[in-house]
Amino acid sequence: MLISLYAGPVSRHCTRYLADGGYLLANNSHGDASLALLDPHYELVAVQPTWASARFRADNLDSFSRARRPDAFTVDQVLASGRGVAFERTAACYLFRLVGR
Repeated sequence: MLISLYAGPVSRHCTRYLADGGYLLANNSHGDASLALLDPHYELVAVQPTWASARFRADNLDSFSRARRPDAFTVDQVLASGRGVAFERTAACYLFRLVGR
């Protein structure tokens, strides 16, 4: 498992250390959740809607991964800004599974 909470683009630099089927837990403050959503090797499997909630949800994930401005949702844009894009619904944490390389 890789954990990227307020840590920058961990998924871009550390995926090679993650086994197939391994997990990435990320938030979107520095864009790591956005980058993982753009990476075809990662699959969004759950979100933690708020920091106050200790539960993850695995249903209706589309709104947590749909950008409000799709034109600004590119790898180059996220890396240049150093911030995640705004999604229709925000989550405290996003849980991804590595699905193949």
